[in-house]
Amino acid sequence: MRMQPEIENLVKTYGWSMDELDKETWLGVFSDNLESYTAYMFGNPVPVSRIPVSADDPLYDTIGHLPPKQQLAAKCDGMIFKRIKVGQSTISNILISVSDTDAATGKDYFRHWEIVNPDHPECIARDLDDKYWYFQEGKHEWEFHKENGEWRVTKFKCVIYRREVRERQDLT
Repeated sequence: MRMQPEIENLVKTYGWSMDELDKETWLGVFSDNLESYTAYMFGNPVPVSRIPVSADDPLYDTIGHLPPKQQLAAKCDGMIFKRIKVGQSTISNILISVSDTDAATGKDYFRHWEIVNPDHPECIARDLDDKYWYFQEGKHEWEFHKENGEWRVTKFKCVIYRREVRERQDLT
């Protein structure tokens, strides 16, 4: 079925754009009508509406009133794009189930290694250092719908099974 490779490619684009720190491509994976995004914040699933925003953020007073995709766009720098210095994700065992021509669900397993930006406020607050690799492993659960003729993510959930920290080795 032709739809499954298109949707699989969307899942892969999610991982690659995160690793390449390509915020616009990453946000493009999600529907303008995103219903829910459950992030991996400190290894725990947290709906995007509950992801903290610092009091000095210009959106502090209004962010809770924005639709989920706009909240995600406002918060993704702190979650990913300014917090991570280097990322490496592996997504495997992608399983897509197409229920009709405009709706599908999916799941996969993932492994994500990252080196953090130690100057980012979250990394400072959590005492994260760029001399370590931080690892998470788990599964993603997806819901997809067609939007303007293209597949987009309407619901996303992450379940963390394992986390690990390893000291970086200089291989040079």
